[in-house]
Amino acid sequence: MEQKTLKYLRVLIPGFIILIGLLPLQEQTENGITIVKSLNFNYMILLAVIIGAIYYQLNIQHIITRLSHYLIVKNINDQLINIHGKLKENQKKIIWKEEIYLDVFYKIVDKDESLKIKGENVRFNGIFWTSSADSFLISLVYFFLYYLNILKLNNNKNEIVTFALIISILSLILHIISVIKHIKLSNTQLKTIKNC
Repeated sequence: MEQKTLKYLRVLIPGFIILIGLLPLQEQTENGITIVKSLNFNYMILLAVIIGAIYYQLNIQHIITRLSHYLIVKNINDQLINIHGKLKENQKKIIWKEEIYLDVFYKIVDKDESLKIKGENVRFNGIFWTSSADSFLISLVYFFLYYLNILKLNNNKNEIVTFALIISILSLILHIISVIKHIKLSNTQLKTIKNC
């Protein structure tokens, strides 16, 4: 998957998740029949992009991805230092602080076709990594909003609250799995670099 496509998905997916979370708030008639407000599909995509863009610009997902990103890049840094050989502690600190290891890593990956192919797998997994963080945060917010009845629900409150909690838990599990897979995928790249 191309980098450009991934960037669009990182805006579009959280926008759609936010819209889906609003579905239980559809207007109801007096006799309980739901009135579905139909939006043209193009308008829905436009709305999802706008909402997703605001979400993306606020960098909200960083609440979750900060720790997992640290684990991923620390693994790359540690592996590259091991490949390079012995370094003094102050050299390791400089490399870590200035993120020199990432520059080196991506330069090597960009020059080798087999590493580029493996890099596509890493980028594809990256969409699960970020989207699961988005889904976890957004569904957790909806869980609390619905649980505290801040967003007024007319019917099926318990089911909606439970559903939001289940989605939140499943999203967190998927996020953890995607981080583990991300590290494994980057390790396959690092193994190739080590064998060069």
